[in-house]
Amino acid sequence: AEVCSEAETKQLCKQIVALLMPGKTESSELLAAVCDGLRRVSERRNLVWKVLGEADLAFSREQLLDRLYGFSKLVTDGLGDTKEAELGATSRDLIHASWRLLGQLAAWEAEDSSMDCVEKLIAIGLKSTGEEALGALGLALSAGSSDPTAAAEE
Repeated sequence: AEVCSEAETKQLCKQIVALLMPGKTESSELLAAVCDGLRRVSERRNLVWKVLGEADLAFSREQLLDRLYGFSKLVTDGLGDTKEAELGATSRDLIHASWRLLGQLAAWEAEDSSMDCVEKLIAIGLKSTGEEALGALGLALSAGSSDPTAAAEE
């Protein structure tokens, strides 16, 4: 049974995506939860890209990708491995959640946005060290060759 209508689902997704806009919140815990929630939604539906394509949301696909990439700034600007860097657990969780969301969004074909996600993940992997950087590269490769609708049809 459907919990809410398509329009209600899209409106809820818009509100959640809007939390990623700069200035809405700087809480690492909340931002990590938002990234993980949007990733889970994106496992079966292309809802995030659809919402970002609508004119009434003042947040573009490019801005979302830049924001997600920006969460890795501490790591990509020289700290390196997220395990060794003195980030704190909440910052580390946010960085990893943003990588997972980028990987999931890359699986959905949405104009050039999918390739932009892959490029962001590759850039993270090249600028970072350690197993998390390899994980970001793995996400990029996996997303580029996966079909999320195949999992949704099972």
